[in-house]
Amino acid sequence: MTQSKDSLSHRHPRIVHILGGLRAVDFGRENVTVAISPEIALLKFPTPEFSQLYRYLNNLNLVPIGVEFPNSLTAERKAPADWQSLFTNTGHLLMTERRAWSEIRHYAAAEANEETFRVASKCATYLDLINIRLFQLSNAYNRTLNGRYLNGWQANHLCSDGFMGEIDAAVHAFAADSGSFRDLIAEIVWRYILKENATVTTLGTFIKKSKNHDNGLAQEILTAADDGGWLKSLSNLRDSIVHIAPFGMSDPFHEYQVRELILNEATKIPRIHYPLLKKSGTVYTKEEAFPPNNDEDSFHKMVSDYNSFVNESIDGLTYAWQQIERLGSLLSRVRIATDLKHKPITITDDDVVGDIKVHTS
Repeated sequence: MTQSKDSLSHRHPRIVHILGGLRAVDFGRENVTVAISPEIALLKFPTPEFSQLYRYLNNLNLVPIGVEFPNSLTAERKAPADWQSLFTNTGHLLMTERRAWSEIRHYAAAEANEETFRVASKCATYLDLINIRLFQLSNAYNRTLNGRYLNGWQANHLCSDGFMGEIDAAVHAFAADSGSFRDLIAEIVWRYILKENATVTTLGTFIKKSKNHDNGLAQEILTAADDGGWLKSLSNLRDSIVHIAPFGMSDPFHEYQVRELILNEATKIPRIHYPLLKKSGTVYTKEEAFPPNNDEDSFHKMVSDYNSFVNESIDGLTYAWQQIERLGSLLSRVRIATDLKHKPITITDDDVVGDIKVHTS
């Protein structure tokens, strides 16, 4: 169902980030535009009801992963748009969870509980960080897609260019912050749920010390951190980046693909696929040295092996989006289990010092 012109004029503008580096622009006009940039529009469709846009995009296999809400100062470059990660099953999970931990921090401050204040502050910080990391990675995809589109592209061909370094950097930042966030969650479970006093500040130490606990959340973390688990995959990725080598130096080949989404004969939409991990969720490594120049057969086999990996690989942005949701959901269950007290932040006239200026969208 599309909206009337009157209702469109009152809806808040938004730019929806889509897997692959695309954007859906909804500025309260008659049509929503799927685009790479303002100059490169790929698809238009009648603007649906405000609450139905994400479902409409999903039905087109254009998966939303976050939303920018520009405000009155964004166009003047005086303030950024409000960015919120978006997940298919949990909505704006990170925003909701950050507010909850901010209320825990507020109560802890009022009670002079320094330990809980520290933990809640770290949770709020890492929720902010992984939210921004997804934004940065999505933007790196968008810039790469824009450059490749302007230079000409062919579906499923391997590509490498200067923009790819931005994806590398964003993946590295995501993995590093997610690894620290993972450690913080393990620390909270150890201290506040298992009620243990020994020092545990990393997932690795948690695994060693919590094996005899039958607590459900502890067992969930241990299972996820074991072979085949999502925390094991995240830990291996983090360790590969931090301790072994950046992706651009870890293998003779480091490329991405432009993949094609065919909506109909007239509409073919390009999307970036950055091969981050094998389909098993493990890091792709090549043990053999790069063949000598005269060993053409070995070289072709190496290229063939890499092509097979890329074609079946897990995309970097997809993986980050999924892992961030898992981390946020795990933290939410941990927070509920801790039963930590919280208090909403309220501001009255007594709290205001000096003049204030309110900007409306």
